[in-house]
Amino acid sequence: MAPTIKLSVPSSAALSHTHTFPSGSASVLKALLKLSRSSLLSLAILWIRSSDQTLCAPFLASGNVEEEEVDSMYPAAQSLDELREIYEEYQSRKGGKKEIVDRILEGDWRHGITLYQLAMADLRNLLDHPAAQRWTALKLAHIKATPLQDNFNSRNIATNVSEATSLPRFHAPTFLRKLQQEIAPVVKAHYYLTRANDLPLTLLRVQMYDSPYSSQRALQERGSNASHNPAENSKTIWVAFPDGTPAVYVSLATIGGPSAAGEGRILRKIVLDALPKAFSKPHERYTLQMTSLSARSLPALLSLRGPGRSNAAAGGWSIFADGTVEGSPLNLAPLKSGTVLPPLSTHHDNEDHGHHSEAPREFNKRKQGMMVGYDAVDKETIKRRKLVAAGRFGTSALESDGKGIDRLDIRINDSFFPSSKDLAAGPSTSVASVEDDDEDDDEITASRKSKQARHADINDSGSNDEEASGTLKGWKPNIQLTFHGTHVHAGIRKLVEEGVIDSVKMPGWMTGEAGISIGVVKHGRIMGNKGSGF
Repeated sequence: MAPTIKLSVPSSAALSHTHTFPSGSASVLKALLKLSRSSLLSLAILWIRSSDQTLCAPFLASGNVEEEEVDSMYPAAQSLDELREIYEEYQSRKGGKKEIVDRILEGDWRHGITLYQLAMADLRNLLDHPAAQRWTALKLAHIKATPLQDNFNSRNIATNVSEATSLPRFHAPTFLRKLQQEIAPVVKAHYYLTRANDLPLTLLRVQMYDSPYSSQRALQERGSNASHNPAENSKTIWVAFPDGTPAVYVSLATIGGPSAAGEGRILRKIVLDALPKAFSKPHERYTLQMTSLSARSLPALLSLRGPGRSNAAAGGWSIFADGTVEGSPLNLAPLKSGTVLPPLSTHHDNEDHGHHSEAPREFNKRKQGMMVGYDAVDKETIKRRKLVAAGRFGTSALESDGKGIDRLDIRINDSFFPSSKDLAAGPSTSVASVEDDDEDDDEITASRKSKQARHADINDSGSNDEEASGTLKGWKPNIQLTFHGTHVHAGIRKLVEEGVIDSVKMPGWMTGEAGISIGVVKHGRIMGNKGSGF
């Protein structure tokens, strides 16, 4: 009798949850070693308690000695209850995670790990290490219908409130089927959709393989070289869908094997192009827009591009979003004592030294040797710094809130020599002083006049030389600022409280009011942001 020949035909189907990796695969070992001992034990118990044992069934004793490995270091359990008791016993004592990994791969799941189990392990690693992925926030925008439906370039983004805020219906089976139809002609992928326990969002894991087949043989090695093994060269992309908001969070592509850096960006672009098409339906199309926000913290994205009230109330305005202060932000009446002040409050300090900048005053005191009673004044200064910082930052930018961005890139787009129009308009920063005395207003007016006079002198001296004037007119220095840290705005707030940064002259974008991680500043405000005028 002729042997049966197994053929693998290219298809457009997605990879099944039941496809298995060999237990000795490097990708499986790498995925399990990322987890801690406690996470490994809870994950193994979750596999045992799974309602669908076809997706993560362990190796159990069947009574047939020939089918069992008698010389195995880990004898097979007789039932699921016995196996669960074994792992619960591991939880009750201390030890290393290496013995748990060996028990899983060489004992209870010696026949292999399914794609479903591998996705669960990757999800557990994501929840254990929230800063392991960098997320980019995108906006799902509705495209207005145009007369020329065939011309895709003639589309217009909806500006009507009802159309712009309309959300497509998210039906998981339909969405995954349409997404798979868009990605299948390029690469084969495995899809895992689940809910996050502690966050109001749905997580989608897309693991792509460089193979035209969707059968079990697609995961098998096609040569001795590791570059020919699809399982070792898989790419993983996470997509998060927050509840009740037209936003999508997309992570960078994680490449499991040796591959070019640009390949991950190409595959990420494939997924980004397929997402709005999976949401769209006839006469109702959507597209993805950039929001100039990326971070390693999902709670930070939820606070700035989520369903809460803090989307348009970041920085000092957070006191109104959190309900710390009742009433309207436009009410400039003095608040009760002990209440955190909003950025535009007219509440004044009774200290006669409050309207000056702390750093020059302290430097002059030390320079002049005025050390008598300096400790008492310094305590009052520190107290006032914290009060002003609370007014500028509100309830945001706290080290322990877990909502920080780790990188802030800003480019200054102002001319070095301001024009007469800019001088007449004056500085348009979102900075407000906490004093409203008449003396303060006179000093601010005098300061602005002196600055305008200095700029006028510069312009007059330059006008004598027409060639030099033509060269310097409109010259913009290339100034780019980059802030790094685990929580950038919390670090800036700490510098304000320490007196390193002048809290009164500090622009609003440094407090996080704009809610971005990359932007261009013109006249002290973020261009293209809400209410900037640019």
